[in-house]
Amino acid sequence: MPERIETRTGLLGRLFGRQRKAPHRPCVVVTGSDGGFGNLGDELLARATRQFYAEYLDRFDVTIAQLNPPERAGDGFTYVPESAEGLAAIDPKRVVLLHYYGGGYLNRYWYDAKIALYRDFVARGLPPEYVVFTGQGLGPFTPEQAAELADIARRSLQFGTRDRLVVDGVEGAFTFDESIALYSPELTIGAGRAGTTVALSIRTGTYVGVDGDLARSVLGVLDASLGELGWDAIAFGMVANDRFDEGALLERAVADAGARTIRSLHRPAGFEELTSVLSGCRVAVTTSYHVALVSLYTGTPVVVLCESEYYRLKFGGLAEVLDTPLLTVVTAEQLGRDVLEAAAAAADAASIASLRGALVSLRGAHAASRAPIARVLEERGV
Repeated sequence: MPERIETRTGLLGRLFGRQRKAPHRPCVVVTGSDGGFGNLGDELLARATRQFYAEYLDRFDVTIAQLNPPERAGDGFTYVPESAEGLAAIDPKRVVLLHYYGGGYLNRYWYDAKIALYRDFVARGLPPEYVVFTGQGLGPFTPEQAAELADIARRSLQFGTRDRLVVDGVEGAFTFDESIALYSPELTIGAGRAGTTVALSIRTGTYVGVDGDLARSVLGVLDASLGELGWDAIAFGMVANDRFDEGALLERAVADAGARTIRSLHRPAGFEELTSVLSGCRVAVTTSYHVALVSLYTGTPVVVLCESEYYRLKFGGLAEVLDTPLLTVVTAEQLGRDVLEAAAAAADAASIASLRGALVSLRGAHAASRAPIARVLEERGV
């Protein structure tokens, strides 16, 4: 955990100072998958969420809880550590809404750490009906986690999911992924259809089901396939911070695999740069949910690798929602030249137009999911 999380005096002092200036000003507390560690996918979700709340900053203190909050943001939002000490500074009596925005953290890997905020606020007096969830990825869970989350879902103002998965028999509202708020239909043009470059972003980890050996094997297969096709690839990571650089790990794996067709690219700085990179590619190959999703935003076909139950749930849900031939789900063992060729061929004009229509509809569903939040804020604002 970064050292600045351990020294919270300055952050909490600013929070207390803001409360003294406006002791009766209502507060919205927002938490999500962006822990402040440079995960671009999580940053897209956070950006879309801040975009919604920006218009409420004149009436509410909007406090964002992160594991690694910025010391100075200057964007009108208050940031606090998502810890017992940080959250203790917030009086639940001032909180009019607790919003869990989208992310894939409601599963057995991170569930208890994330739901701790809900448990704490409700125990200190926040009515459960003033808690809203949007864009959640669900599972896998332990039976105990599933039972608790189902109860939370029943009691909340809204329990919104990014796909149509259910938890312990409870089906939430379909709100899709927060990043859809950043989408515009002009992106979905399949600009890279005539190109020869493949975008590549492979994440390793226990929850991904991909270790270093498998990653090198995948890169070797891709390198051979790309060589046969006369194509090349750009490889980039989605996470970069002072202690961890996913792109650097991928670059070393490319070198270890002896790949000749794959070159490294820096981590894209934001949504616009990511869409620019992906829109120019013939195909994307990834284990990253948001590389896959943003690729589809641009009309670039995607091959996603699923090697764990968690990833099968993630990409199975996305495939069901979008129902597009531009999304191919395979295991690492199935990956090869034929998969790349078939994926590229799926990007015909009719399929791209159909995908664009689906994404426009999903953006509308996401916008509609904000109505219960807006209603509560109007009712409980100053």
